[in-house]
Amino acid sequence: QGAQAGIHCCNCHGKRRLWIYMTALFDDDGSAAEVGQSRGRWLDESDFIFGGEDHQHDRASEIGPHSFPRDWPDVYEESGVLRSMLKKTGPCAAKRVSVVPNMSQDQIADVAHLGLRPLHSLCNAEAIQKHFGLAVIEGWALHDLLDDVTGAAFVAERYWWNSTADGKWVDYSPRAQNVGQLLLVEPLVSCPPKKPCILTVRHHQLGKHLLEMRFPNTRAAKTRSWSSQTVFNGKGVGSAVKHVRLGSAEMMHELSTRIEEDAALCEALVQNGVCAAAATHLRSR
Repeated sequence: QGAQAGIHCCNCHGKRRLWIYMTALFDDDGSAAEVGQSRGRWLDESDFIFGGEDHQHDRASEIGPHSFPRDWPDVYEESGVLRSMLKKTGPCAAKRVSVVPNMSQDQIADVAHLGLRPLHSLCNAEAIQKHFGLAVIEGWALHDLLDDVTGAAFVAERYWWNSTADGKWVDYSPRAQNVGQLLLVEPLVSCPPKKPCILTVRHHQLGKHLLEMRFPNTRAAKTRSWSSQTVFNGKGVGSAVKHVRLGSAEMMHELSTRIEEDAALCEALVQNGVCAAAATHLRSR
């Protein structure tokens, strides 16, 4: 799956929280993705199922505004399109359906060091499984297509999340702006395993479009300079994190200033463990 990061991190002095949304795609390891070079488990058109009159041939790369189903929970009983998608003979035949709310800010902070990214739900669920021991659930996230009337059109997106020991579903993947909950569907029959492949132009275009639709406030960020990322990439980022861990006030001040203007640098620092480094330094004090 392609990914855009919705990173929640505090500046090095802990004075305020920065909400930075990236517009770049990343591979499964969190590295910036390159068409024709990077391998990952990218979303593609086959991972989306559309339902509704005149929507069966829609393409995810051209999808319009979409969100949690309007008029919930009434629409679950009243929409013939939704029922047809979830019935036993439907394309998303459901074993279980549940509304899963966003995680709290404290819960998000607890996993900030894991580098969870939007459009990367499989990797996110695997990271949560490794960190908390929670089972991974594979299924669908079901969205309402807002360019049609309520209950008339939906799209199911292949999605992964986690389950606690008592069966409660939790989803740590960063959500689209202004989305407070997701309608998740565990299918009667699982899809074939998602296999890594080389990033194609179509994968890239799909991921880019989904990110722009779900994180519209990031469009202006496309024109931002990536100079800081260039300066601090590779060993440069690792060296900066090392200085933070050692308590370099000068480095902390410089980074806290730079990341306010450069989202790419913030992502690179988070991926290289700057949050844990800062926490280690603060504990030592």
